[in-house]
Amino acid sequence: MPSSFTDFTLCPELLQAVRGLGFKTPTPIQTLSIPPILAGRDLLGQAETGSGKTAAFGLPLLEKIRRNANMATRPRPTLALALSPTRELALQSTGMLASLAADLPQIKILPLYGGRPLAGQIRALKQGAQFVVGTPGRILDHLQRRTLNLETLQTLVLDEADKMLEMGFRDDLERILRAIPEQCQKICLSATMPDQMLNLLRPCLRDPLRLKTGPQAGSPPPSIEQTCHVTSAGQKYALLHTLLQDPDTGRAIVFCATRLRAEDLAARLRQKGLKAEALHGSLSQEQRELAVRRFRRGESRFLAATDVAARGLDMEGLDTVINLDLPADAESYIHRIGRTGRAGRAGRAISLITPRERAALRAISRHIRAEIAEAPPPSSIRQAENFATERLLAEARSKLTDLYAQSQRGKKMDRHELALSALLEEGGSPMQLAAVLFKMLMEKENNRANGGE
Repeated sequence: MPSSFTDFTLCPELLQAVRGLGFKTPTPIQTLSIPPILAGRDLLGQAETGSGKTAAFGLPLLEKIRRNANMATRPRPTLALALSPTRELALQSTGMLASLAADLPQIKILPLYGGRPLAGQIRALKQGAQFVVGTPGRILDHLQRRTLNLETLQTLVLDEADKMLEMGFRDDLERILRAIPEQCQKICLSATMPDQMLNLLRPCLRDPLRLKTGPQAGSPPPSIEQTCHVTSAGQKYALLHTLLQDPDTGRAIVFCATRLRAEDLAARLRQKGLKAEALHGSLSQEQRELAVRRFRRGESRFLAATDVAARGLDMEGLDTVINLDLPADAESYIHRIGRTGRAGRAGRAISLITPRERAALRAISRHIRAEIAEAPPPSSIRQAENFATERLLAEARSKLTDLYAQSQRGKKMDRHELALSALLEEGGSPMQLAAVLFKMLMEKENNRANGGE
């Protein structure tokens, strides 16, 4: 197996670019993918975020373009097309490909994505580009306008195809697959390989090579410390705020289940004086780029993000990933927390769960074959909870004293006592009933204190 980039049949210009980028040895997915892609094989490759998937397909495809293209032809024919689920990932892939092709000025790489004027993209397409990177919707738009010609296409890359399906691009992908030449090489590199994706690709693949690299295939890097805090739903925001104030948390991405949740969290953090940005799929391209730029520059310490919006987001020096909401499955959990602990650096992953979510987190722990230790809440949270408990108990004692005084004066049982008597007759002890009611009261108090969350 190749242990150096020089072991691949790559031109000196590409090897010089690799050295300039500081790549010492190929990653597992690069080692396994580059030779078969150079040979023209269809490929299904599974590897985690940050494992070097862009270079895994970029290096061999740039080499093939260099070998096979007539560079004097104008307009330049489109020979390779890489589809990405988000504009952010399309831009990142374009940037990496441009860096790899820095010493190959005859190769044109063109990004096509929504949120940018069509007129400029159409002008660029008239000049042609051998390597196009784009989102499914914008690529399909250009195909329908006949401003993008795929008759000369030699290779199609589906980068993070699982997320493209999650985002509702299945119909677009099917139409693009029908528009490319039948003999076109097809490459799919993704973090997960769900059945619906395989069902989509199976009819159009020719003897595909299946690759799955580890440990990213089933477990997170050992450099990530994984813990969880168990708290009530109403206390999650207060607990999160305390964690974000801890200097050890550093720069953090906080994952939320929905766009509204991410927006709400970012607004709450800003109200408390913390520099935070929201990142979700409904932002315009300018808003996305601004949020990511502020975070990368350190102008904001925290990102409140959804899974889809953060897909392909590669951050240097990210200290902590926090799950405000648990992901739906173990693969998504691995994908989230894999953004920290890169290149052997220490990282932290913290999940905030309710007692009901313990079982779901245990299932994730079993799947990834790693312990997720339960940590006690910070002392300030415990103190706040104890204070609230004592205050409510004091109020309850006062009410009971009043009721006892009324009963001594011969007043009849009121409707609340009648309702509780009926509940006791159905089963359960007075102590159990009191505990249930007090728990409901505490949850209501927590919700009120956290703005109705």
